[in-house]
Amino acid sequence: MGMQVGGNLDLSSAAIESVIDATNIKIYGELTLANGLPGGLTPRWGGKSALYLRNAQIGALQDRIEEGMDAWPKTLDLHGCQIGQLGGMEGKGKAANMLRRPVRWWNDWLRRGTAEEYSPQPYQMLAKLFREAGYPTKANAILFAARCRERNRPEGFFQGIWLWLLWASIGFGIGRYFLRHVAFWLIVWTGYGTYRFSQVEVEEIAKKSLCWKAAASLDRLIPFVEMIPQLSQTLTKHLTETQQLYFAIHSLFGWVLAALVVAGLAGLTQKA
Repeated sequence: MGMQVGGNLDLSSAAIESVIDATNIKIYGELTLANGLPGGLTPRWGGKSALYLRNAQIGALQDRIEEGMDAWPKTLDLHGCQIGQLGGMEGKGKAANMLRRPVRWWNDWLRRGTAEEYSPQPYQMLAKLFREAGYPTKANAILFAARCRERNRPEGFFQGIWLWLLWASIGFGIGRYFLRHVAFWLIVWTGYGTYRFSQVEVEEIAKKSLCWKAAASLDRLIPFVEMIPQLSQTLTKHLTETQQLYFAIHSLFGWVLAALVVAGLAGLTQKA
């Protein structure tokens, strides 16, 4: 269409049986798909109806969700869509408060809007709105969902491996997922390294406390951190070749994880 709407565009009472192609539309006011009043009207979408908002610019978006009610059609196109804010003049109450809506609902909405052709842009746009509104946890959850979709639809074999590695190791470097994944691997590898030290029968190491063995495991895991002085010399002197090989792999994993952590902190792993 490419048209401009100087005020609001209200579809809350419309009966729609076909496709509404609002590509390139610019709405200076609100796009309303359901007013915020309890029991208010919502669009009646037919089985073959769709709403195309590709490259649309919308000042504000307002809808409402209640049990058995869906203000949106099954087919959406949100590629390139830009929304100024979530919630309009009547965005009051739980059903109409779009910012308080669970992330699960928003992920379903985004999947509906990018079902045919995945694009990270709608996810990034929505995450920006939540971050600016003071909901950083929801913003991170939406960005994480976008990266998971990209991981599940890689453009090539090696990109798929790389994305699975970033997901498993550092949660793509995004918010709480970053902390959870890194903490998980630190606990697992430190714990297993502690167990491997406990299996060493040489008295010099066997007589050490469990805390010492855990500290030694963490020492081998984290680069540039020396928790136990001259530990390398002790291991070289008392461990068998097989045991030394394991702790070499142990240290290598620590270096790889550290490199990914640095990349995650720099924001390099969050780019599409």
